[in-house]
Order: sequence, then structure tokens, then C-alpha cells
Amino acid sequence: MKNTLKAVSLVVLGAVAIGGAGRSAHAQGVPYIDPAWKATETEMKAEQRSRCREHHLTIIREMNCRKEVFAEYRNGGNMPGTMAYVQKHYGSMSVSDLNAQIKRLNGLYGRVRMVGSYPAETGEITYEMVQLDVNFIRQLINAKGGLPPLLDLSKGGQ
Repeated sequence: MKNTLKAVSLVVLGAVAIGGAGRSAHAQGVPYIDPAWKATETEMKAEQRSRCREHHLTIIREMNCRKEVFAEYRNGGNMPGTMAYVQKHYGSMSVSDLNAQIKRLNGLYGRVRMVGSYPAETGEITYEMVQLDVNFIRQLINAKGGLPPLLDLSKGGQ
């Protein structure tokens, strides 16, 4: 009986170990790091630490403080994947320049990761960010009275 229980427990432990081996604690693939976004994100995290950890804030107040700093960077046009970022970095471009920017961003799809619920690395440009930037640039093109470029399937979407 003891040997049977040992054998069953070893099989269960082995199955758990094998089943867990396929899972990862991070997104798969090589992250696409943008040096400018990495510097901005590092600066934002440092500001969150300095502003939100002093004065012995409660957990809720610290979380709200971090959200405020995050919102300041997002609304200031410093965070890729936001309309404020697109307005700040691409707002003065002509429609043809915006179309070229969309084509450049479409070329990143094969190099960026879909991180989903996993945390992105510092400075990482994710699939979601690129997708949002493209959508916001299309909105900007429409606001300027132009048409976004058609997707050229002969070149793999680039």
C-alpha cells in the first residue's frame, strides 16, 4: 500500500512538474526595447518611488499617488499607445508623413511581443502599443481630411 501511494504521488508530482514546465512567468520572445521609452518609463518609476513612498502613505494613498503619476505621464504624451503620445509626436506631420509612419509601425508587428497579462519589460514596445498608435494615427489622418494607407497584402502587411 505504501509503495502504491509513493508511486501515485511521484506520478502526480511528475505530471505537475511537466505541466508547469511549459508555462512561463513572462511573455515569450525577445522584447523590442525603445531607448526613449525606456528612459521615460525609468524616470516615471523613479518619480513614483520618490513621490509616493515618502510621508508614510497608506497603501490606498500610495496606489492613488502612483496612478496620478502614471496619468501625468500618459496625459503628457510620454507613453506610447496613447492618443496624447500620437498628438505630441505625430500631430504636426502631414497626411503623407503619417501614412509613412503607419507603414513603419506596421513593420514592427513581427518584432514586438503580445505580452497580454504579463508585465512588459522596462522600455518595451508591445504589440498592443503599436496597434493603438496605428489606430490613433489613423484617427489623426481622418481628422486632417486624409485617408490612411491601404494594407498591402503582397508585402506581408508592410
